[in-house]
Amino acid sequence: TWPGGRPFVLAASAEDRPPRFSGPFTLTAPGLEGVTLTAAPPGEVVRVRVVTPAGQPAAGAAVRLHAGAEGAGYTAEQRLTRAYFEATQRMAFAGADGAVEFRGVPAGKVTIVASRPGVKPVRVEAMAVAGQASQLSLILP
Repeated sequence: TWPGGRPFVLAASAEDRPPRFSGPFTLTAPGLEGVTLTAAPPGEVVRVRVVTPAGQPAAGAAVRLHAGAEGAGYTAEQRLTRAYFEATQRMAFAGADGAVEFRGVPAGKVTIVASRPGVKPVRVEAMAVAGQASQLSLILP
């Protein structure tokens, strides 16, 4: 049994899938059998393109994603796990074409913030809709 005999939350995640939780349960050993870990369906894809006011790619811009995941039904305990944090808080740098792609984003409201040194960050909110790739463009001065 887990120390103290307390139930715990087991979370699993992958780059292309939002976290899936088993809910609280207790494991006992030896000869542990019957534990099944189910992967969540693939998450959503959010594509972001960051450009300058002249329409040129803003290569190297920092792009942060925060996914609200309201519709996923996560409990307060699950929202405190590392798997949830990693699925809902992401950062990447725009490539030479100004593009960034985030995979495995939970469906729901997403906030994208693009920034680079010396300019005011630009923020946009959108919805990551189940089964649809989201395409966002930001103009970064």
